Amino acid sequence: MEQSELRAWENKCIQEEQPYCQAACPLHVDVRGMLRLLDGNKAAEARKLLERTMLLSDIFARICDHPCQESCRRADVGEPIRIGALERALVETVPSTQRHLLLPSKGRRVLLFGSGPSSLVAAHDLRRKGIEVTLKHGGAILGGVLRNLPEARLPVRVLEAGLEMLRAMGVVFEADPNMGLDTLETGASRFDAIYIGLDDPWTAWAGELAQKADPVSLAADASKIFAGGTVPNYLEFSPVFLALAGRKAVLSMERLFQGASLTAGREKEGPTATRLYTSIEGVAPAAAEPMANSDGYAPGEAVREAGRCLQCECMECVKSCVFMEHYKGYPKKMAREIYNNLSVVQGMRQANRMILSCSDCGLCAAICPNDFHMGRFCMTARAEMIAARRMPGSAHDFALREQAAACSPEEAWFGPQSETGSDAACFFPGCQLTGASPEHVVNVLDHLRARIPGGVGVLLTCCGPGFPAGSGCC
Repeated sequence: MEQSELRAWENKCIQEEQPYCQAACPLHVDVRGMLRLLDGNKAAEARKLLERTMLLSDIFARICDHPCQESCRRADVGEPIRIGALERALVETVPSTQRHLLLPSKGRRVLLFGSGPSSLVAAHDLRRKGIEVTLKHGGAILGGVLRNLPEARLPVRVLEAGLEMLRAMGVVFEADPNMGLDTLETGASRFDAIYIGLDDPWTAWAGELAQKADPVSLAADASKIFAGGTVPNYLEFSPVFLALAGRKAVLSMERLFQGASLTAGREKEGPTATRLYTSIEGVAPAAAEPMANSDGYAPGEAVREAGRCLQCECMECVKSCVFMEHYKGYPKKMAREIYNNLSVVQGMRQANRMILSCSDCGLCAAICPNDFHMGRFCMTARAEMIAARRMPGSAHDFALREQAAACSPEEAWFGPQSETGSDAACFFPGCQLTGASPEHVVNVLDHLRARIPGGVGVLLTCCGPGFPAGSGCC
């Protein structure tokens, strides 16, 4: 099996698609995983998971405008999960243990203009990657549009602590009330790349330049200047989208340094669509957990609110398939295991039993929202292994002998039960049902004979070649 064929099969399975909340989040925070940990009273681990994708989480978790909530599947059966309130509860009640390990210096220097959210995120990302950062700002007060937020939403002490952390990471802050286009020209000769954060009133002079910026790479010219973080006004803005602008700029700079395309393969940055299907059949409606204090969730309240999360996934076929339930997998995962098993040149093939166990009934394809037929995949693998003489004889010897016995005249047919001995109807349960549940076959046969005149016979023969040979259902 070629890798391209495997990829085509894998693409049919949607189990690993991002849940609705994560796909809608500009930063793709693993909300589902975070809430699962929080529901399990693992708040410290939940915070660590949040910090993996939400940089400067002490700041942004408090002010996040949570666009993810609009996509929450729980809204279809009750109220959406209050994701923003849970993120805030985590950073307010659980101390951070994050260590800011910096990669060795790469010999690159970047100049940032403005101290708004996008520039702060860019500074954090660049320093972690071992890139020297100088951040120019207009005066003694740092933070750009963050300074317009009320104290109750973003305490000054939290913002100052975030700025101090960046200093500790090696970010150099330079006050320059007169920075403008001439400063930009000077910086272009001294630095490897420049980012202009437009979420700071001090960078308003760059508005015309920013209008030229590419929406994907944020490149404002053909060389090394990037601009992003445009806000409609300095009182209304989306903090999480400004954080995304800083991250996009850093990724573009990395590509610039590597000589790679600034725009190729970036379709999944920011909010994206998801193909995930999650059934809400049988889910009882549930309202959001109330807050005893208007300031936010207490730890116990946060755990109960996280417990309302549906933990969105598909798994529709696994719910109904004994084969997948037994092997504790879903089609995409099992397809990879089977492919790896086929690719072994020498040594043991551990997935043979899995390949042989599927009955090719087609139930999975009938249930799957994307028509993944695990039976056909297994049949392809069986045929390939047999053609290459890689399927051990012991794996199918019994099945072939069982098939031969089931097809023999001695065992395949029990004739009609009628007084006249004339031709009669025939009941064909097949050899599998007969062997697994003979009592059901007898009950059905008695039922049919009681209601069909002329007698009913039973055909126990196998319906086709044994599957170890490449097809059939034995």
